[in-house]
Amino acid sequence: MGGVPAPLAIALLVCLAIVQPVSAAPVTFRDGVASGDITKHSAVLWTRSTGAGRVTVEVASDRRFADVVESGAANARATRAFTVEIEARSLRPGESYYYRFFGPGGTHSPVGVFETPPAAEENLRFVYSGDSDGTVTPEGTANYRDEIAAVSRTMRREAADVFVYLGDTIYSDSGLAAPTKAALLGEYRAKYREVRTIQAFRRLLASASLVTQWDDHEVRNDYAGNPGTAPFAPAGVTPEEVVAGQQAFREYSPIEVGPGGRTYRRLKWGPDLEFFVLDERSYRSTPLPALQACFQAETGQPDVAPTLPQPVRSSFSNGTGLAYLSSPPPAGCKEAIDDSSRTMLGPEQEGWLKAGLQTSKATFKVIVNEVPIQELYANPYDRWEGYAAERRELLTFIRDGGITGVLFATTDTHATIANPACVTTLGSDGTYACDPDTAPWEVVAGPMGTKHFSDEVNEVVPGAAPLVEGFIQSFLHSPCALIDEPAAYALVKLNANQDTMRIVPKRPGPGRGTALCAPIVIQG
Repeated sequence: MGGVPAPLAIALLVCLAIVQPVSAAPVTFRDGVASGDITKHSAVLWTRSTGAGRVTVEVASDRRFADVVESGAANARATRAFTVEIEARSLRPGESYYYRFFGPGGTHSPVGVFETPPAAEENLRFVYSGDSDGTVTPEGTANYRDEIAAVSRTMRREAADVFVYLGDTIYSDSGLAAPTKAALLGEYRAKYREVRTIQAFRRLLASASLVTQWDDHEVRNDYAGNPGTAPFAPAGVTPEEVVAGQQAFREYSPIEVGPGGRTYRRLKWGPDLEFFVLDERSYRSTPLPALQACFQAETGQPDVAPTLPQPVRSSFSNGTGLAYLSSPPPAGCKEAIDDSSRTMLGPEQEGWLKAGLQTSKATFKVIVNEVPIQELYANPYDRWEGYAAERRELLTFIRDGGITGVLFATTDTHATIANPACVTTLGSDGTYACDPDTAPWEVVAGPMGTKHFSDEVNEVVPGAAPLVEGFIQSFLHSPCALIDEPAAYALVKLNANQDTMRIVPKRPGPGRGTALCAPIVIQG
């Protein structure tokens, strides 16, 4: 298969295309290496060469490669931007493996390392974050690359088994430098290479296996839809953009792609933990009906808090630009948000998730979740709150089904916010109506490096950031709500003996960083 000797259990994941001429010129691997979607017996190994030619891989049980357990080869082709994925399939559970790639002329890549999930109960450490705008500004300053480097260095020092790299892995439409959007396949690919010019980020990718998924900026901010499945949003997003953006993500990510290009999937880590990786962009309904129904003539924008109980709305109406909150949202607004025909996941993925949660034997179920599912009430349209009926249905299913040990591991909001994801958080009178003992927890973490939530809030309503943070802390009873951290991540520690999972939001710094708040502890 693909030129690999038959006795070796290697599967080559390369695009079927016209074979490119094999070059004998030396190539380099300046984008580094990565591994992903690890199982007890397999791993997807990734690299990118600087030119066409035959690329070989070695997988060893030791750092010096004295004990090579697998090897194989594939052709790096221009049709795939010279990226190569090779799947090792004869690994042993609970073992550490080292891997490296060789190109024509004998040049070799950096060495990567990963660990396979155990067969028996075992402790686990994983980290997660996302939202990494690696754009290089023309003058080389006022960008987010230092923040990405700082988070990457600190997460690597956590010595985690897995790095969950969740959403907005590039900013195709970054406003930091021209062009302002990447509409062509080559421009999307260039954005991935741009992030990988950060040395600390490349080292992080080589240090632990990846669980990764796209969000919106892999194509365009707040996009919704997939060719053949849904209309597109926002205005101007084309099928060509979506296809190119998703293709580039797959090329630069070591993942197992399912039938029809499907990227939602389950990944087990021993008997104690299972990841449910969602795709919340491809199958969702567009937010346009809700945005139109909630449009406020006074501001020329949609209502910033349409689902907030009226007594609380009124209490914020004296803020600058918020006078309209003294009245209910426009007629039909809340009905549009609660329309049961609108979906975040699509019926097939929703059924898959429910069945998986219900039948999973893992003590802990980590839902890798692009956009927050807890109720934050401010500007809800792109989050789960903007798809209220499906949100209520999923959380009711988890609560009433007695499904325990669930964590929504989330990014996107560019803030650190921990809360139980209750079906109803505030009652109609504005009082707290959430029972945290019956709801799964959500911990929003990040960003690795982009504009933080405080700045985004102030852009919509100048000076409102302190009000929003105070509201989350007081009205929503959040034990951890920080919306102006320039860079952050979360460390998750699973203790198999105690059946506990501790989530510690952190900021980067010396050693293993600094905790931003007390750990959130989930009991299995």
